[in-house]
Amino acid sequence: MSFSLTFAGVGVSRGGEPLFTGLDLQITPGQLIWVQGANGIGKTTLLNLAAGLARADSGDVRWTHKGHPCRAADIVAMQAHGDGLKPALTAYEDLRFWAHLAKYTEPIENILNIINLTDKLHVRTTRLSAGQKRRLALGRLIIAQKPLWILDEPLAAIDKDGVALIEILLTQHIQDGGSALIASHRPAKRLSSLTRALILETPA
Repeated sequence: MSFSLTFAGVGVSRGGEPLFTGLDLQITPGQLIWVQGANGIGKTTLLNLAAGLARADSGDVRWTHKGHPCRAADIVAMQAHGDGLKPALTAYEDLRFWAHLAKYTEPIENILNIINLTDKLHVRTTRLSAGQKRRLALGRLIIAQKPLWILDEPLAAIDKDGVALIEILLTQHIQDGGSALIASHRPAKRLSSLTRALILETPA
């Protein structure tokens, strides 16, 4: 699995004030990057840049796959801070929708079992708890079959078992040759030998 995400001298401003400047970062297989910093410092903005959902004011963001330039969507799967679920669908229907888009052919029941939502198979997503919605979002990451996972506060509104599940899935994903970029208020956990923290601070 050959891919990379590269930030080269990236800078972003909000309301005329810089969030961060001159950011250099490269993510390759096996890496786990924890983005940390105070509220409003630009963590979500950085994730959106990495996912191709925002543009930098300066510098370049580049994605490659098998040694060639590619789109962010070719290598990135993102779990945003919002759940992005369709309230009219059941848990099964929601995952089936994403499986169709991703051309994922394995049984949806297998994913529901992995994320411990088998008993919510026919429950509409609007009736799921906040933690169950986060689990469902994790199922979409697996279905996407992308090597780089981007997660915005994945440990928010989730119980102890949910935290353990996320750590297991991240560890397995990295062992399989993937990488992850995570924004979290919680302390970084070393789930890979290539784990490191990226601390965002207000430019001087």
